[in-house]
Amino acid sequence: MKKLTTRFYQSLKQVIDSAGKRLIVYTDAKTGLLGILSETLEVRTAPKYRSIQPILEVFPKDYSDGNIPAGFVFTTDQEFGYMSQTGPELFHTKLLTKSPEVSYLPMKLDSFAAFTELMSYDTLQLVDFGKPYEKKAAADAEKQFFANLALAFDLPKDSTEKEVMRQLIAKKIIAERGQSPDFTYDDFFAVAYYIQTGTTALTLSKDQLWSWGKQNSLYFERGPHDQVGVDDFNWLLLSKALFKAKNPTYKMRPLQADQLTDAERSMLLSLLQPNGVKSENVRLPLPASIASAHLPKLVSDYNKAAPQLLQDYLKQ
Repeated sequence: MKKLTTRFYQSLKQVIDSAGKRLIVYTDAKTGLLGILSETLEVRTAPKYRSIQPILEVFPKDYSDGNIPAGFVFTTDQEFGYMSQTGPELFHTKLLTKSPEVSYLPMKLDSFAAFTELMSYDTLQLVDFGKPYEKKAAADAEKQFFANLALAFDLPKDSTEKEVMRQLIAKKIIAERGQSPDFTYDDFFAVAYYIQTGTTALTLSKDQLWSWGKQNSLYFERGPHDQVGVDDFNWLLLSKALFKAKNPTYKMRPLQADQLTDAERSMLLSLLQPNGVKSENVRLPLPASIASAHLPKLVSDYNKAAPQLLQDYLKQ
C-alpha cells in the first residue's frame, strides 16, 4: 500500500455541505487546530482553524432561499469567514467586534448534559474505582476486558483469558463451559450478580438471571447483524456493574485545569453561555483565548459539585 501522508493526525473527518460537496478535515495532534487535506490526502492548508462547518448549519435561516454564497464557514481565534467547496478562503472578517458577556449554566445534572454523556460512554475519565481499570480503544479488546475482570476479582493482573475463566468457574461465579468457550451474556450477568450481591448466580434459572440483568440495566440490543461483544461487556462493567458492587469503592477524580483531556474540556465549556446563549445554540465557537480563561473557575466549581453530580447521576 502507498503511504499517502507522513504526518500524525489526531483525527480525520469529512465535512459535507448542502450540495454534497465535502472537505477532508484533519485535527493536528500537536496543536488541536484544524486543516484541510486534498482528495489524495495531501496537505492543502496548515492547521490554523478552530472550526469548519457547512454554512447552513451555522446560518440555517439566512440562506434558506438557496442563494448560498459559499459551502463552508470557518473560524480562527480572531476571524471567521467563508470557504469554497474546494477549500480556498473566499472572505474573512473579525470574529468578534466586542468581547461577549459570558455566564454559566448551573453545575447541576439537569443542565449538564455533557457530564451525563461522558459518564455514560467513558466513565473512567471521571471516576476512580480504586483499581487501574482500563477502557481504551485497543486492538485486543478481549485482553483489556479480562484484565479488568482479573482486577475486579483480585486475580493476578497478568492473568490470561483462560486463567480468568478458570478461576471464575472454580469460584462458582460462572458455569462450566459447554461446547462454546465464548464469554456470553449469561456469563456477564453471573459476574455482575456476584459483584453486586457477593453470592453465586448458579442457583438461578436462566430466566431469573436474565430478568435480574435487565432490571439492573445490564442488557442492550444491537441491530440484527451486530453482536454484543467484549467491548460492550467492558463498557457495562465499568459504567454500570461496579457502581452497584456489594462493597463499592469509587470516588470522582479531581480535575486540573492544566491537565484536561479534550473530552473533559468540552464537557466543562458546554456550561458557558456567551451573551446568555446556551452552547448548543451558539452559531460559532468562542475564541479559545476567551473560553480557556473560564476553565480554572469551571474546574474549581466542578470539583466541588462532582460528588453531588455523581449521586444524582446514579439515581437516574
